[in-house]
Amino acid sequence: MDHRTRLERWHDAGALSAPGLAYALAALGLRPDTARWRVLTDRLLLGCGVLALLSGIVMMFAANWLAWPRLGRVALAAAVLLAAMAAAWGTRRDPAAHRWAVFAVATLAGVLLAVIGQAYQTGADAWQLFALWALLALPWALYARWLPLWALWLAIASLALVAWQGVHRLDIWFLLFGGDEFNVLLLLAWGAAWAVCDRYADVDRWGRRLLPAMLALGMTVIATVPACLALGGSGAEVLLPDTPVAGSVAVAVLWAAWMGIQGGLAIRRREVFLLALTAFGVWCALLALLSRLGRFDDVVWLLALVAVAGLAAIAWLLLDRLRAWRGEDAR
Repeated sequence: MDHRTRLERWHDAGALSAPGLAYALAALGLRPDTARWRVLTDRLLLGCGVLALLSGIVMMFAANWLAWPRLGRVALAAAVLLAAMAAAWGTRRDPAAHRWAVFAVATLAGVLLAVIGQAYQTGADAWQLFALWALLALPWALYARWLPLWALWLAIASLALVAWQGVHRLDIWFLLFGGDEFNVLLLLAWGAAWAVCDRYADVDRWGRRLLPAMLALGMTVIATVPACLALGGSGAEVLLPDTPVAGSVAVAVLWAAWMGIQGGLAIRRREVFLLALTAFGVWCALLALLSRLGRFDDVVWLLALVAVAGLAAIAWLLLDRLRAWRGEDAR
């Protein structure tokens, strides 16, 4: 828990007065002033500018793919990468600009690989492209030690893992669990990334709070969707008509185990957001299970009633836990 959140919880619980909260925030340097807002605006504009520039480079190659010769495409992609490396070298004394320049280098390395692969038709699988891209971006992430760059690397590595699973399916896993609907490998990878970020990231940085929240949301989604398809059976076709329905009991069992671990971790760490994700995952799975009772037209009123009652129960649970945890922090 960061210092600002702890102070605000003490204030909400009545253990810290409003003047005391203001004094503590000012003493710890947590209250933004004009200089802080100026720095934040500069960094926000810098980040948006770099992302817009990288998007423009990708669109430039896509729009002129047929107009440029094959060697010209590769040479231009390499030149852009070298320019980004030169920018990273030239901005060593400006930490913010230097980190974004390194981010651009890691991104443009993947653009160069994609251009080479498409121009010369190497025949490599998609997972090999992403795996090589992740391998090239890893030294830059280790060098910069910056959460947005680590988030980029994690996204690339996740794409490599998913693409690899689409080509190389583990036969033993398929026989035991009836398919690859429940992506345990990806869940474990994201869970490890969540634990590393929670353990080593700076507690006062915004990325320390945002990246774990995004990982927790992603883990809940990729765990709950296949469970809903497994529990809903033919009823799941109403909401997802183009998705193959999996009836594997093991998928539901794995989902229940994952939700149990996630819910227990949320209660132990007293995190409302993680508890909310678990509760909404259970809510979705319950609605999917009830859809098995009959045709959708026959059970729609029951589903609506359970949905409203479930949302009310989730709101009560979260509010009750929030008040109880704030009271414990204030003691």
